[in-house]
Amino acid sequence: MLSQPDASINQVVRIVEQDVAICAKVLQLVNSAFFGVTRNISDIKTAVSYLGINVLQNLVLSVEAFRCFQTKKPIPGFSIEEFYGHSQLTARIAGGMPRKGILPSAIVVAGLLHDVGKLVIAERTPDHFARALAGAKLEKRPLFSIEEELCGVSHAEAGAYLLSLWGLPYPVVEAVAHHHHPERIPQSHIDMISVVYVANLLAHEHSGERTGGGALVQSAIDPKILALPDVAEQLPQWHQMAEEFAHEPQGVRHG
Repeated sequence: MLSQPDASINQVVRIVEQDVAICAKVLQLVNSAFFGVTRNISDIKTAVSYLGINVLQNLVLSVEAFRCFQTKKPIPGFSIEEFYGHSQLTARIAGGMPRKGILPSAIVVAGLLHDVGKLVIAERTPDHFARALAGAKLEKRPLFSIEEELCGVSHAEAGAYLLSLWGLPYPVVEAVAHHHHPERIPQSHIDMISVVYVANLLAHEHSGERTGGGALVQSAIDPKILALPDVAEQLPQWHQMAEEFAHEPQGVRHG
């Protein structure tokens, strides 16, 4: 229904009201500091009208994507709450960065789902994921680097493969696949891949959390990305934005 250009708010509200989880997240989001609403909203129709179709699409997609995968047992070094918080922070930072020629809803979705492969691996191969996390902590290296050594691919490729099967737009899949290796795709300007790449690094740096895997990431931004037009000049502003977002109450928790 959300993909239909002539969908009415009333039609969308009737569908939302049938799903308790989505209802709860819609109300939680609209009343969060993210939107700065001055009054409490408890009516779904008002909440949906206030959020708009694009934000609701992102919310539904992220809730469903995260709900599909639940870890069967605790995994040392992996915090699901920190994982969700990092996903949301990355999406917020990405949404605040330049996006010439990029749909705002697409960049937010890519930010929200950039690490969904971690959930896939945590559910399907928890022992392997635990080994990778332990290696990242022991060697003080990024998780994706340890994953690549263990099996040749990381959570980035696993998540992108899943999203491609689900039929998400190719630019979103591409951004998820390469958010640790933007150098794989030649770029003449900042695009969705480089936005998600930078937003992910900023989210790690400013959250002060282990953010769902291994040692705290302190990786420097790739010089090729810094050399893109306007990136070095705007980086201080992005740092400031990330710092502000990281210390605001989280809008939505998926659990």
